[in-house]
Amino acid sequence: MTDERPRQQEALWQQMRAMEPPPGAADRVRDGVERRRERRGVRMVFVAVPIAAAAAILLLVVSGDKAEDPTGPRDLADVAAGEQIQIEMPDAKVEVSGPARVEVKADRLVLKKGTASVDGAATVVGPSCEAHVEGQSRVVVVETRMEVTVLAGAAYVTPSETVSCVVLRPESESESESESESESESESESESESESESESESESESESESDAPVTSEPKAPVTSEPKARVKSELSVQVDAYWAAQRLRRSDPVQALASLRQIVSKWPRAAIRHEVDLAIIDTLVQLGRADAATKAARSFLKRYPKSSRAGDVREIAGE
Repeated sequence: MTDERPRQQEALWQQMRAMEPPPGAADRVRDGVERRRERRGVRMVFVAVPIAAAAAILLLVVSGDKAEDPTGPRDLADVAAGEQIQIEMPDAKVEVSGPARVEVKADRLVLKKGTASVDGAATVVGPSCEAHVEGQSRVVVVETRMEVTVLAGAAYVTPSETVSCVVLRPESESESESESESESESESESESESESESESESESESESESDAPVTSEPKAPVTSEPKARVKSELSVQVDAYWAAQRLRRSDPVQALASLRQIVSKWPRAAIRHEVDLAIIDTLVQLGRADAATKAARSFLKRYPKSSRAGDVREIAGE
C-alpha cells in the first residue's frame, strides 16, 4: 500500500498557488511594513538626539578647558644666540636679542632670560620684579637678576625694594644737566650784573644832565627771543644708536658702519656698552664669525663684569 501523503501535499500546494490574495491584502502588508519603518526611525531619532547633545556638551567643556585666558601668554619664543625678533606691543616696539626666552602677553612682556630693547611704553616682567619703561631702555635678565639701562626717558621697577632688580642711568646725563643748569645760572647772574651796571650808568648820566633841557627820544621796543634748546650730547648719541638699531632690519651692513661711527666719534660715551653689544650682534647677524669672536673678546676685556658677559662668552668661544 502506497503512502498517499505526498500526493495530498502536492495537490494542496497547487490549490494554494492558484488562490489569489484577498483585495487590499498587498496594500495592507505594505502599510504595515512602512509603519514599522517609521516607528524604528522615531526610536533612532530619540536615541540619536540625546547622544548628539551629550557629545556637544562634552566638546564645549573640553574646549572651554583648553581655551586661552585673555590675559595669558599669546606666544612663547626661544631666541638663539646672535638672533633677534621684533615684537609689536600696543604702545612700544621691542627687539629681543638671543639667547633669550620670552612670552608675549596682552599688555606686557615676560622676559625669562636674555635682552630686550624697548622703544616706547611697556611693562617687562622679570623673575622677581616688573620694569615699567617709558622711552628707550635696555632690559637684561640673567638668572634671577634684572638690569634696566635707561637710554632716554624714564624707568622704574616694582617692587622697588627688590635687591635683584636695578635701574641704571648714564652718569653723563646727570652731568650734562648739572652743567646746563650751572651755565643757565651763570648767564642769569651776568645778565643781572649787566642790568645793574646799566641802571647805575643811566642814573649818573641823568644827574649830570639835570640842567640841560630834557628831550625824550623814542626807545626801540625790547624783544625777547626764546633761546633755542640745545640738544645734549647724550641725546644725540642715543638717537644715533637707535637709528642704527632700526637700520639693522633692512640694511645690517650700513647699521654696522653707523655703530662703528658712534664708537669712533664718542669713544667714551655713556652708552658705549650698549653700542659694543649691538656691534657683536650685528656681526653675528651678518655671519662674520671671526670678526664677531674678536669683538666679543674685546668686549669681555673692557666689561668683565657685564650682565651680558655669559652670552658674549659663547660667541667668544670661551
